[in-house]
Amino acid sequence: MKSVTKIKSRVKIILIKIFLFVIVKALRGVRDNHEIRQAILDTLPVIFDAVDTNGDGQIANDEFKAYFESLGINNEKFTNDVFKEMDTNNDRMLSKDGFFIYFCWFL
Repeated sequence: MKSVTKIKSRVKIILIKIFLFVIVKALRGVRDNHEIRQAILDTLPVIFDAVDTNGDGQIANDEFKAYFESLGINNEKFTNDVFKEMDTNNDRMLSKDGFFIYFCWFL
């Protein structure tokens, strides 16, 4: 059973990495490409759920930091700055709606 959990965890990390790669590559011309925009929008719930490791429907700062650590980014100042930017209502939590709105702003 533990091996299934580990596999699911690794799949989530891979999905997150793929998503970030697609975001970075796609944002340059995304406003003109409906298919890319839709692919990004379709992926957001999967990414949110992967980062929301306790499944409470919100992303706490510690979950956010763990997400970046899983990507090999261990810069606490960076993760805190990004989290603060995304936490527009300053409640120290990222809601699913807030998460989507943040990324949709680029689209």
